[in-house]
Amino acid sequence: MSDGDVQDESSNALATEGTYAVGDIVGIALDMDTDSIWFSVNGVWQSGDPSTGSSPTYTGALLTGPAYVPFAYGAADNDSFTMFPTTSSFTYTKPTGYSAWGDSDVDQ
Repeated sequence: MSDGDVQDESSNALATEGTYAVGDIVGIALDMDTDSIWFSVNGVWQSGDPSTGSSPTYTGALLTGPAYVPFAYGAADNDSFTMFPTTSSFTYTKPTGYSAWGDSDVDQ
């Protein structure tokens, strides 16, 4: 995992958000009301601030579908990823006004 590309379903790069290394913790903030997404690396937001809605990594039609599935992939056969979907499993604090994917306060 290294290039930080945000891609659509056809693998078109929509944005690039930093680079990542082995052991990095990547956070994602998704605002369904404004169709915006932000990424953090090791607790540092790479663009803007999701708590204030400033400078998202990407805003647009990519986020208007009926369902969302977290997805990550690596370039090497031995790349691996672990998802921590609840606040209690987070290493860093979630942005103000956001809920964790797996917490009970998220609309189902």
